[in-house]
Amino acid sequence: MEYKPTHNYELTPLKFQSNVDSTQLGNLQTTEQQVSGQAISPKIQRLKKLKELLDEKVITNEDFEKQKQKILDEK
Repeated sequence: MEYKPTHNYELTPLKFQSNVDSTQLGNLQTTEQQVSGQAISPKIQRLKKLKELLDEKVITNEDFEKQKQKILDEK
């Protein structure tokens, strides 16, 4: 057996099944709830929206941390 310094790989795409039909693509909230066929909790949705606001620089990091902690402390 001799060592071969080059290798050939054949890549094949993974099959992906989407639980989202084309009528739901425009509705971000519905699409997020369809991920993996499980509903996302309202708390997680609020945290994601809060993070989007931070990323868009609508709120400051300090505001983000305060609101995030408030959401996480809710029961």
